[in-house]
Amino acid sequence: MIGFIVWCLKVPEVMYQVLEQPLDNDELKGRDDIPQTLEEFMDEVKNSIFDAKAFALKLREMVSYGLYLLFDVNTN
Repeated sequence: MIGFIVWCLKVPEVMYQVLEQPLDNDELKGRDDIPQTLEEFMDEVKNSIFDAKAFALKLREMVSYGLYLLFDVNTN
């Protein structure tokens, strides 16, 4: 039981650590495996087994990619 409690407390910490790390635009260019919509993201989450870190990485990629597209379109 104590192990489960420790695990539950570490999940938010791991997610925050991942989400605080910025992604470089070069890491996002040419990627076709990043969900484009929340629905695509949720489908992928439902159909996959993610630990907290993998979930946070995928979420960070999706949000960063959306921002990359937004600012890339506005600068061209």
